[in-house]
Amino acid sequence: MPVTDPSPVPPAGGLPARARALAVELHAGQRRKGSGVTYVDGHLDPVAELVRDSGGSEAQVAAAYLHDAAEDAGGRATLDRIASEVDPHVAELVAALSDSLVDTTSDITKVPWLDRKPAYIAKLATEPDEVLEVSVADKLQNAGSFLADYRDAGPETWARFNESRAEYQLWYYEALAQVFRARLPEHPLTHRLTVVLAEVRALVRADVPDIDERVDAAFADMARRGA
Repeated sequence: MPVTDPSPVPPAGGLPARARALAVELHAGQRRKGSGVTYVDGHLDPVAELVRDSGGSEAQVAAAYLHDAAEDAGGRATLDRIASEVDPHVAELVAALSDSLVDTTSDITKVPWLDRKPAYIAKLATEPDEVLEVSVADKLQNAGSFLADYRDAGPETWARFNESRAEYQLWYYEALAQVFRARLPEHPLTHRLTVVLAEVRALVRADVPDIDERVDAAFADMARRGA
């Protein structure tokens, strides 16, 4: 991934501190879906804590703070900022964690969700463990938040997402969990994600009795798309 040459004198502060400061700037005004909580407080801080508590390096914690920055706040230009203001390796991790690098702050739009997500899963499966260890923390935090939201709002929760069909959201997270189980079978967050997703599926099943068949059909559909 090409990035601009970093400054010969690194900015002050450790990697996580620099990364969080940049994340606060880049995600200013963003809120966690379904709440008034800032995106940093509601998602990035918890993901960074999961990475730190599971033994992640400073670079991985920094990438946790910035894992959505390029995807949602500037694309490749933001990767260049991360390389120069935080660390080039952190920029590489963020690029690997991103499912799109188009600049959504301009008039460019991302590839549609149903086309983007299978490609991201296939790419993630080939990334180093260092990347997957951040990704599993991200997906666990998302799944945990979703579980809490569903308990509160039920099926209305789906309307908060670009893809509002339950079976496709469940396909996405369960396909990711398969990658983590294959690549990080002993990682503590892999098991936690599997448990949370089983709880989500059980809650959804109470409202949608045929959800298991629907998820199976979604897996088959996405396999055809990727063929």
